Amino acid sequence: MIKANLQPLLNIRFIASEHSTGKTHGGRIDSLGFDENHCPVILEYKRLVGENVINQGLFYLDWLLDHKAEFKLLVLDSLLLYLHVDPATALPVLANARDVTNIGHWGTGNLEVILTSQADLDAVKPFIMAAYQGRAISVS
Repeated sequence: MIKANLQPLLNIRFIASEHSTGKTHGGRIDSLGFDENHCPVILEYKRLVGENVINQGLFYLDWLLDHKAEFKLLVLDSLLLYLHVDPATALPVLANARDVTNIGHWGTGNLEVILTSQADLDAVKPFIMAAYQGRAISVS
């Protein structure tokens, strides 16, 4: 639920979930993303509090600083797409989209979608076709 709402809640674009830090480090970052300034964001979801939580966050920060190229590749593995469709019809269906109507995307589309997998492409395909054909889409 948090992952699906990173963009509207925290203005963070989701990149990866359960990202492995490799055999040497032996960790898994719960969620990776980047903010509006394109800076990396590490998210760890915990039920408990304590110094171990902070130590784990610092460990992942250290890993990220040592693996900047890997983070860049993760960002490049996602495709950012702008569609000229009504965001009100797409946002209830697409978890990886946001309304960019009022933030300077005139002429490029009112809906921003991040594609990271074939499943993402399959979900957004009806909206791509609707934008290409210049028609509205109804979602049931």
